[in-house]
Amino acid sequence: MPIAHLKDNYGALLKSKTMRSLSMLLSANILNGVIGFITSVLVLRYVDKEVIGVIYPLISILMILGQFGDLGLSNSFIKISSIHFSSNRFTSYQFFNAAFKLKSFLCILILIICIPLSSVMAQWTFGEKVYVYWVRWIIVISCLQIMSSYASSALQVEGKFLPLSSTKIIPTLLKMLMIGIVVRLGVANLQWMFWAFALVPIITFLLTFSYTAKDPIYKINSTPKQLSELFHVSKWVALSALANAFIGQLDILMTRSIAGIDELNKYLGGQKLASVFPILTVSLVTVLLPKVSSMKNKKELNYFLRKSVKIIFPLAFLMLALLPLSTYVIPFILGAKYKSSIDIFNILMIGEIISLTVTPMSLILYNLNKEPMFALLNIIQLVFNLVGNYLFIRTNGAVGAAWVTALAKLIAVALVYYHLWKEGIINHHEEENENII
Repeated sequence: MPIAHLKDNYGALLKSKTMRSLSMLLSANILNGVIGFITSVLVLRYVDKEVIGVIYPLISILMILGQFGDLGLSNSFIKISSIHFSSNRFTSYQFFNAAFKLKSFLCILILIICIPLSSVMAQWTFGEKVYVYWVRWIIVISCLQIMSSYASSALQVEGKFLPLSSTKIIPTLLKMLMIGIVVRLGVANLQWMFWAFALVPIITFLLTFSYTAKDPIYKINSTPKQLSELFHVSKWVALSALANAFIGQLDILMTRSIAGIDELNKYLGGQKLASVFPILTVSLVTVLLPKVSSMKNKKELNYFLRKSVKIIFPLAFLMLALLPLSTYVIPFILGAKYKSSIDIFNILMIGEIISLTVTPMSLILYNLNKEPMFALLNIIQLVFNLVGNYLFIRTNGAVGAAWVTALAKLIAVALVYYHLWKEGIINHHEEENENII
């Protein structure tokens, strides 16, 4: 390719609306990642390991319940509503109303089912029922997180990325400040740490609904057909989302349950630092999902995929280049007691790089209405994680959990790539359309 053409191609990409939206959200997510990084350092360095061994499993339960209360509705809501938002705003807002109703129903369902089972959940997670009080609070707070996910999806459809960005920064900043204060005052016990972490879903709920308060979802009612359509689109996405929720939290929950607090802290030392980097993946999904949902043919999807590579691969190589620094950085930041977390960090970072590269391909599966394929993919990963963690945590502790997590993501890449090749997306060649992104 001539250098002049390459330069023009990159210039057009950098000036595109999608790139500007991505840059805005990425900047917010980077700041959010920095805040999260500082928070993780404060917690891992200065909070007692017994408290850490309770807080993070509780947060894992919160994440799982949040996905159960979503059931793929957020992505389906974005997909359907984005199609109508430019041409038929009234129909789009009807789907807003439908999503709000379905999310509210799921919140009530979670409370009815999970509150009576809270003792069982505490016993399975911690091996004792003494923490059932905190499990019940997590169940209640999960409902705030579920409703926040509706409002965040509405902001995505409307293209309000600046308010959306603030909902990521402000809650985590307040959490960091509260943790810093309680650490400084020497009162970083379970009670104070729990409410510091709970600030994020609580403040996010307040912010997202204040930003969407003027949306006419309470004045425009959805039809039964639209509720059915949204749920119909969501049913495979729901299965996929539930599987994915467990995949993302099994490492922490099973390490705590099988290997104990010491191995969990070892794992968290690498995992919490590596978790700064998924902000790249989250930014791509947030900005590109409405864009991909509006694409109509293989030509557009193939071009989107090739343009995405120009964004993703430089980021992936940058992440890979940072790995050798972990030998020096982790002990310096977290202290000598976390030297054993270096290998875990490197393994998980490889997994994050794999996730970043597969993101555009995964979005295309939604466009092709291949939700059953996506659900099957996540179920395969879930089974692999469940069996792998059970076997390897027992023999290798936290390192075993890290390898299982990374290998599961590699399996996902292979399966998604094969399916898109089979669909003729990856190997499709026609005249380019420079206005897709």
